[in-house]
Amino acid sequence: MWAPPELLLRHGLPLGMEFGLRLPDGSAPSGMHDADVRAALAEGLTTRPLRETLADTWSWLQAEGDRHPTLMRPPPTPGWTPPRNSGCSTSSPTKEELPAMRAIIIGAGIAGLATALRLHQIGWDTLIVERAPARRGGGYAVTFGGIGYDAAERMGILPDLRAKSFDTQELVYHKSDGSRRFALDRATIAATTGPRSITILRGDLEAVLYEKVRDHTEIRFGATLTAIDQDDHAVRVTLSDGTIEEADLLIGADGLHSATRTLLFGPEEDFLLDLEHKVAVFMLDRRPAAVASGATGTLSSRGRTAAVISVGDGRNVAFFGYRADHARPDEDIATQLERVYGDLGWVIPEALAGLQRTDSVYSDTISQVVAPCWSSGRGVLLGDAAWCVTLFAGYGSALAVGGADRLGTELAAHPGDIPAALSAWEAAIRPEAERKQKLGRRVKGVYAPANPALLWLSLLPLRLASLPPVRRYMTRRFIKG
Repeated sequence: MWAPPELLLRHGLPLGMEFGLRLPDGSAPSGMHDADVRAALAEGLTTRPLRETLADTWSWLQAEGDRHPTLMRPPPTPGWTPPRNSGCSTSSPTKEELPAMRAIIIGAGIAGLATALRLHQIGWDTLIVERAPARRGGGYAVTFGGIGYDAAERMGILPDLRAKSFDTQELVYHKSDGSRRFALDRATIAATTGPRSITILRGDLEAVLYEKVRDHTEIRFGATLTAIDQDDHAVRVTLSDGTIEEADLLIGADGLHSATRTLLFGPEEDFLLDLEHKVAVFMLDRRPAAVASGATGTLSSRGRTAAVISVGDGRNVAFFGYRADHARPDEDIATQLERVYGDLGWVIPEALAGLQRTDSVYSDTISQVVAPCWSSGRGVLLGDAAWCVTLFAGYGSALAVGGADRLGTELAAHPGDIPAALSAWEAAIRPEAERKQKLGRRVKGVYAPANPALLWLSLLPLRLASLPPVRRYMTRRFIKG
């Protein structure tokens, strides 16, 4: 029988107390199955599914540090010998003999891979479904800190991330003709981001996570989610390759244009908040000579921003962000960038020429996802599919890893009760996500401003940070403590 803690406390019984099983005098042990249990049921006692009990017990044993519990048996009854080949085993149960919980994760980006890693750490099996035919690399640089940095430390991947990270030696702000406005040195940049953060390419962050999960999770590339069916016991998904998969939990980590969100909650347009900007990012096959190795150069002019990032290991990234009113419907991205940025100097012509030689381009609108809830039954959204704070907030990767870590923590803390775990997880993560969304909406107003006076004002704090007295103060305050 199973009793919730509050029932025991209401009757003055301590939690964790062991109760003996009382049988009538002279009755055989089999008599317990004939007992009248109506009084127990009336008091709120219920039977619990065996699978949940085993999963709960195993999680408790792991939390106590006993990964190989000893099977305790009563002393043998005198004169009784177990029959040979009776099926009784005297070996201790192994993890493989206990029912493992299973999750299907849609999306092999940062959020999906981080979730697979965290669930593996609490004993779950996972299947990742990714629509792309293979892993993607590159991507723009992100500042990875906050709850993501803390989570990476707990999950044991921080050393690997640090090995892939890079320090920007100089951040140079240019005028549209290529001449310098001002620059920030390495120490000042570090002071603005804080000591518990790193700069890393999104693709490198994915690569670290991929290497951590590839040997213990199946990743099915080139497949998409087409249907979801769920009940109180399981969730079943139909994939574009015709297969049907069943699991205890479905996790939609499939980004801004999430198919999981559409199937669970409704059409995309009900949840997207357009911030009226577009972005395009691609890898350059060579570094423009005007950008020093390990430096980042950027310019803003009349509603357009461009940057070239030299990682310092030979890789270089081109970034373009511009107001949506510059775009034209049904225009391909190469034609659009050439038209929008073609009048600018500096390294823009070289970057646009590199666009013709690159393997792939990431381009999209800059939009947030605003959803009143992130879970429905045994389905949950995570990462950009749930909250998408946008690059304006600069926190998406960190929030994805932090969210994955907390999801694993809550599932382990609520074994057998997925709705309770999802509710606790959302209560913990939503305030942080909403704070970053508000920041993103504020930044929208000063990102790539069309008005030259507003551009000057938006750059003023950074210009002040480049001054030696301010730089020395920031270094003492934020780096040296």
